[in-house]
Amino acid sequence: MSLQWSRCAALSNASRSILRCTNLPSSSSLWISRISSRTCVSAATEPKGARKRYQSTVFLPTTDFQAHVKPILQGELDNHVSIEGDLHGFYNWQLENREGKERFVFLDGPPYANGPAHVGHAINKILKDFVVKSRSVALGQPVVYQPGWDCHGLPIELKITKSTKGETPLRIRELAREVAESSIGIQMGAFKRWGVSADWANPYRTMDPGYVANQLEVFASLHDKGYVYRSYKPVYWSPSSKSALAESELEYNDKHKSIAVYYRYPFINLTLDSIGLSHLKTTKTAHIYALIWTTTPWTLPLNSCICYSDSARYVLVESKTSKGNPIRDLYIVAEALLPDIQKTMGHEFEVLAVLDNKMFEDKFYRNCMYNEVAMPLLPGKHVTTKVGTGLVHTSYAHGFDDYQIGVSRGDQVECFVDEDGRYTRQMGYNLEGKDVFTQGSKAVIEMFKKNVVFQHKYEHSYPYDWRTKKPVIIRSCAQWFIDVSDIGKRSADLIREKIKISSGSSDQSASLISQLTNRPAWCISRQRVWGVPIPAVSVGSADDQRMSTSLIRRLAELVASKNSTDVWWTEPLESILTEEIRRDLGIKPGDKLAKGNDVMDVWLDSGCAWKTTPSNSISDVVSEGVDQFRGWFQSLMLTSLAVRDEAPYKRVNVHGFSVDDKGKKMSKSLGNVIDPEVITDGSLNQKPLGANGLRLWVALYGSEGVGDVKLGKTVLEDLARRMNQIRISFRFLLGALHRYDAIDRKPVPYQQRPILDQYILNEVKGQLLRTRENYEVYKFRAVANDFIQFLQNPLSSVYINCVRNRLYCDRWGSTAHQSAQDTIDLVGRSLAASIAPILPHLAVEYYMNHPVRRGDPKDALRTSLEQILAEYDEYEMSPEVKKQVDIALRLKAKASAETVGKVDISKKNVEITVVAEDFEVLRAIHSDMWDSDLIEILGVSGAELFVGETESVKIVDASRAFCHRCRKHTRRHEDPEICERCRKSC
Repeated sequence: MSLQWSRCAALSNASRSILRCTNLPSSSSLWISRISSRTCVSAATEPKGARKRYQSTVFLPTTDFQAHVKPILQGELDNHVSIEGDLHGFYNWQLENREGKERFVFLDGPPYANGPAHVGHAINKILKDFVVKSRSVALGQPVVYQPGWDCHGLPIELKITKSTKGETPLRIRELAREVAESSIGIQMGAFKRWGVSADWANPYRTMDPGYVANQLEVFASLHDKGYVYRSYKPVYWSPSSKSALAESELEYNDKHKSIAVYYRYPFINLTLDSIGLSHLKTTKTAHIYALIWTTTPWTLPLNSCICYSDSARYVLVESKTSKGNPIRDLYIVAEALLPDIQKTMGHEFEVLAVLDNKMFEDKFYRNCMYNEVAMPLLPGKHVTTKVGTGLVHTSYAHGFDDYQIGVSRGDQVECFVDEDGRYTRQMGYNLEGKDVFTQGSKAVIEMFKKNVVFQHKYEHSYPYDWRTKKPVIIRSCAQWFIDVSDIGKRSADLIREKIKISSGSSDQSASLISQLTNRPAWCISRQRVWGVPIPAVSVGSADDQRMSTSLIRRLAELVASKNSTDVWWTEPLESILTEEIRRDLGIKPGDKLAKGNDVMDVWLDSGCAWKTTPSNSISDVVSEGVDQFRGWFQSLMLTSLAVRDEAPYKRVNVHGFSVDDKGKKMSKSLGNVIDPEVITDGSLNQKPLGANGLRLWVALYGSEGVGDVKLGKTVLEDLARRMNQIRISFRFLLGALHRYDAIDRKPVPYQQRPILDQYILNEVKGQLLRTRENYEVYKFRAVANDFIQFLQNPLSSVYINCVRNRLYCDRWGSTAHQSAQDTIDLVGRSLAASIAPILPHLAVEYYMNHPVRRGDPKDALRTSLEQILAEYDEYEMSPEVKKQVDIALRLKAKASAETVGKVDISKKNVEITVVAEDFEVLRAIHSDMWDSDLIEILGVSGAELFVGETESVKIVDASRAFCHRCRKHTRRHEDPEICERCRKSC
């Protein structure tokens, strides 16, 4: 559709039609009101036929570029632009045409291949595309960016096993692979739709044989260096997944509800006499108890000891409500926690004595399950007086600190909770088979209610399996681990020294450092089928599992040579085990052998992604969500540093996650989930914003900061307004180039251009330099905001508002008119280049509609900022012109303040008083009171200059008559209908 503003003799009507065709809300109209605020002369005052006589002599901008794309055509337009601009061929082009420059390596953190793309993917992938395109388009660097996908893991396997119960591991793996393949195809299609550039023909996928073989080689190196070991100790266990989990696979539910109990364990050898408190004795028998508090009452029958703090102060207390009881119940608790205990229970305790902590030494209490078994009290550094009673119920098999206490004593650690989270048969008839969270907790409380002093509901933060969204337990079992205690500390030191971790301007390094330094071991084994196998062989019994570097490397060779990741399941053990491996594993003739059934943690999968970079080079940057502080940022660093003794990345950029307008997390149950397809292609309730709108959302709302990235009705309305503003500006710039391909292509020299043109080119150059600087430091929000603000001011409010009269009314092809078109051409191409990394579709569409550049719209992404800036080498504003512009703009602001929008200043004269020094400056650009650079900037009919002690601007009636062509009071009264300038331009 051709854009042709109404050809009316009244220039103001022509200007107004710009505003009428936009259909913008009033707030957006204000942005261009300075462009379209001309007041029309009544048609009754027009000489007969004047309209027709002059309407064809006025230059009216014309372009096919649409300010408002019809909703039904948005997707078609994006696709057409993508093809014309060769967005998908851009990646290979920029590698081939940036030879000789150092390559920028950008490692992709793989999204999970499970389901369609969502707004989280949009934030992540589009942000990465900003990096790719800004480095290539804006900074002229060749970028290596191979997209990846994380393919293994529980969600896919659960999806498969729901309908394939009892299937063989090979069948489950086959079906899981199909799910991953399908998801990758769907997600890749969405990423391309958004204009993301990457090596789509060669992605890395963690399920491919080449990747798995490399991962096994990394694992072999880790084992060879002594980092890999097997141990029986507590891990986070997910009964819903039936697998061990790493800390990174947890999410914490702040609204978890537990049944908490105050439970008493009776002392065996601690009496009032034994602790020197015989004076407290009465005629009643006194029983002394250790009072504990726990939110996991199911662990009470699994108690191993009670821990106390050497630094806490303990007291002996008696409930004031039990005075009439025949037996005295006395409790030992930490003095600092007594107020909390009283508040929770709702009654007071009397403090009978302050105790010496040494009295706990060699003291024992009765086991709740076995009355005849004595359990010890032990000092524990983990015991605090922040919550509970100051005496901590400890179970070696179900707590990390608990386990360390047992190991330090050389005690045996046994677990009587199975992989389903149920008590085993060793727990007896009343508990066997009961789920510890539900039936088990209730059964325990009922069994031991005699010593349950108080129970209550307790809401607190509790770890959940991030995939199944079900609570986990801490459970001891035999698992494979990587010792990361030393690597973690080395990683933290490396980050402190030379790796920048940030989001925008905020330093985020502390978040990763704290994760790395507080992680002694990494549990890498998972009791699943869909994953990379952990090559281990059980010898004699399932408890004796053995591993060797030679075995791991043998499996890596088989995966590569057979081009199959299933060889651990398809090849018989006899063909896998060579004589060397048998020696390394200590296998003797006749030993009963079996393959291990565990697979590797998916974070170990993706953590080996550094092997995919060219020559295993260090990535210049990685960019992921804030959740990867406990995931990929760690696994990548730990494996790289352990295996090759160097970091995998030089910089980490972090981003946040999407929430709705009210800051609520998006969820299907709340009905506030917004699909990225709704943003790009629209819905019944939402107009499409195209790929540009989605990318602008990421730039403005999600590219700097780790906070919430808002998305909702209010945000979408804001994006629509901003896109309208951008497209209206680009429409004018393109319309102003109408017939530009027909003029002499030699640009008007900079120094010969009106100072308004010199001014805007100087401003654009500054904008380009700021843009380049912001791209260098990944400040994409700053780029987008600067771009939008520049369109508003100075481009629209100053330049377009001032140049329109010359553009419309000076003779087409004249030096003044060509200067305007030359300037607008360079301004438009500069703005397109500056925003191309963020809005590539817009940049390409600009070129597609450019009268000279439309022959090859691919250039929109193939013209670097350096090339554009090179065109400004000879465009240097002199100090004299800069001073002239500064004074003129200052006077313009005063004139605008004088009228406050109530008077059409274009039909008025101004009387300007300035100091003598400024008077001399302005005289150079104001030799004619009716036609000068100063008048163009001020936007008035005429201006008179006076010298005075203070500066002032006075609006006065024009002394000349109205020109029926340029719509200003510049016609001498004796001239018919139009002014002298217009006569020369007709």
